[in-house]
Amino acid sequence: MKTALLRAMLAGGLLALAATAHAATEVNTATQSELESIHGLGVTRVEQILAEREHNGPYTDAADLARRIPGLGRKSVRQLQENGLSINGQTAAPSPGN
Repeated sequence: MKTALLRAMLAGGLLALAATAHAATEVNTATQSELESIHGLGVTRVEQILAEREHNGPYTDAADLARRIPGLGRKSVRQLQENGLSINGQTAAPSPGN
């Protein structure tokens, strides 16, 4: 009985984690606090992203975000996408072999 209960609790916890892992934060609509929740984005970088978005409109893709934010390269943007950032609906593609 205890084993079945533990298994059910573990399964529920894993499902909750899976749902959280797939929830992306859209760079074109996110608030400052939502962007700051992305691992790898600090306050200064978030402020740059928001100011650039306000001044020049939404980001079209990862390359556009990397081009418009000084010091943010494509590798960094890909890592941010892997950490939950979505850019115009796009998240990081799975790495080869995954």
